[in-house]
Amino acid sequence: MKALLTFAIIFTSLTTQAFSENVIEDIPTEDITVCQVPIAVNQASISQQALEFFSTLGSTSEWPPRWYCGEWSTFHGWFYIISDFLIWLAYFAIPLTLFYFIRKSNQRLPFQGVFSLFILFIAACGITHLIEVVIFWVPIYKISTIAKFGTALVSVGTVFALVRVTPSALQLKSPAQLEAEIQRRKEAEQELLKLNAELERKNASLEATQKVAGIGHWDFDLETQKLFWSDEIFRIHELETSNPPGVSDALNFYHDDYKNQITEAFQKAIEQGITYDLELKMVTAKGREIWVRAIGEPVADENGKIYKVQGLFQDVDLRRKREIEIESLNHELEKRVMARTSELESANEELEQLTTIATHDLKSPLANIEGYLLYTKDHISEDNPKVNESIEWMSKSITEAKSKISNLVRVSKFRNESIKEKEVILVDQVLSKLIETAIPGIDKNHIQINLEDAPNIWFPRSDFESVFQNLLTNAVKYQSDKRPLEISIKAKIEKEWTIITFSDNGLGIDLELQKDKLFKMFQRFHDHREGDGLGLYLVKKILLRNGADIELESQIDQGTTFHLKFPNDED
Repeated sequence: MKALLTFAIIFTSLTTQAFSENVIEDIPTEDITVCQVPIAVNQASISQQALEFFSTLGSTSEWPPRWYCGEWSTFHGWFYIISDFLIWLAYFAIPLTLFYFIRKSNQRLPFQGVFSLFILFIAACGITHLIEVVIFWVPIYKISTIAKFGTALVSVGTVFALVRVTPSALQLKSPAQLEAEIQRRKEAEQELLKLNAELERKNASLEATQKVAGIGHWDFDLETQKLFWSDEIFRIHELETSNPPGVSDALNFYHDDYKNQITEAFQKAIEQGITYDLELKMVTAKGREIWVRAIGEPVADENGKIYKVQGLFQDVDLRRKREIEIESLNHELEKRVMARTSELESANEELEQLTTIATHDLKSPLANIEGYLLYTKDHISEDNPKVNESIEWMSKSITEAKSKISNLVRVSKFRNESIKEKEVILVDQVLSKLIETAIPGIDKNHIQINLEDAPNIWFPRSDFESVFQNLLTNAVKYQSDKRPLEISIKAKIEKEWTIITFSDNGLGIDLELQKDKLFKMFQRFHDHREGDGLGLYLVKKILLRNGADIELESQIDQGTTFHLKFPNDED
């Protein structure tokens, strides 16, 4: 500021000296009006004065130049002139700078109207100072008045504009607040970029999943009538993604046999809000017939008005064709099973007839033979041992034949039995009673029963007793001569099964030799002991018929362990 003031003083002194020497001295004083006090006041009306003012706006005859109005020293005059001139320069430069700033700004500035008023206000002020300089030589006081009045109007307008925008301007953030806001926005942008990247990754994963599963999504906007397909649906239809179809074109892809069905379902979704899930046949753009699954779900606004239908579309051609093939195979299998069943029924009927013959037609001849042998034995001399031996052998053979016939009848009756009704079996009580009353020849002290924790079993009571009676009978029949018979019965639960373990220390079975004969009809493993070979066969059949099963472990001369598996349900 001091430097500027010193410059102004020096500039004024030099300019004053030069002007005084070259200009002021050359001005003719005799033609210039000198300022004086007015003698009389103009008595014209205000309107007349205004008309005179504006009609002589450019006149300079009423006043002298300012140099001659008052007592101006050279220094004072030029100091005044230069000050006004510098003010005008500054007032001229400021609006130009503001105007340049507004034009070059990359974004619209707030309160741009106020900026424009400031530019006009500063420029007007500058013009008044420039006129003040001119008046020193040309007394354009009327023009100066008009300029100042215009400046006043602009000033008042600027004041009103400032008052109006001040509340909004006070809401503007400080540079520190703007920095913080920018930082928050940068962080939000970074988070948005991360979310976009994650969304793109999930979209890529979804597209890959849809491609593997052969499933795509679609939606139809009822307002815009625009149909959207995902890329996978275009692939299923064998269409380019650049050629999206309309609704009618999409429905026309369906096979003629199913077109009415899908059209009706789609209309119901739009009009009645009914969801559909259909498997239909369609024809692709390349003419291939494939099976697809079409799912549609209407979407309603808060007022219940349906504005969109969306859903899924899946290629199920491979699965559907396999199902059709399986259905065909099942149908063929059913036919074969029915034919085989018919054959088995015929065979069973023939077997029943054979059993009837065996039990009726064979019993009568055997009884006759046995009667003749007894008669012969009574009437033959005892001195003929060979004849007596032959009669004994024949009697034994007849007894074995009768036993075989009885066993055939027994098996036949078992096979013709209907499945018995199941009931609750209290395992511990039933087995204890069976051992006490039904099995002779057993020393009860050598039987260990540990069934207190055994659950109740759903099983036909008579079948249950028959199974364990056979096992107990076999244990007695095939006990070892080397040691007293010992029997152990235990129970445990494994998932859906109750397993009862029945063990004895009898003769055992050679599983390497007899494995394929286990549970077969008329199979005996110890010829030196009496038996009919039906016990294990009937045990297996009874268990299987009621949804149970049996397995065994055995070693020669050590004993046998049976594992009986009963289901833990009421079915």
